[in-house]
Amino acid sequence: MRLQRLVYVSKVRIPEDLFEYELSRIVETARTFNSVNSLTGLLLYSDRYFMQLLEGDRGILTDLFANIHADDRHVKCELLSVGAIHCRTFADWDMACLGLHDVPGRHLKRFCSDGHLNPFEMSPDAVIDLIYQLDQGLLMAA
Repeated sequence: MRLQRLVYVSKVRIPEDLFEYELSRIVETARTFNSVNSLTGLLLYSDRYFMQLLEGDRGILTDLFANIHADDRHVKCELLSVGAIHCRTFADWDMACLGLHDVPGRHLKRFCSDGHLNPFEMSPDAVIDLIYQLDQGLLMAA
């Protein structure tokens, strides 16, 4: 298997009253697909943005990203990073899902200047660092 990591960001286009329902559908579908296709990863979300890191076979990730890009539940889907990796960071997660509202605002300040996280204003490395730190629980402590 040619193991790769893919990271993208996008702007949410789901009406607020349908957000929780659509998010649950996204996560359920992703967990099933990822389990069958040996993909792992983490989806971060807010009321405005998605940030996702996926790990797995290069061919499967390429096809999956084409489907993700075409999904009308978000816009401005931008690929930030794709490349070979030696081992998985999220080996235990078919699809972890974390809302940024669960993270104390003071922990996000180093990733944004005005207190409002905008992944389109962050470098790819900063988005990846944020995802890794959240996975490790480094930003969740009170």
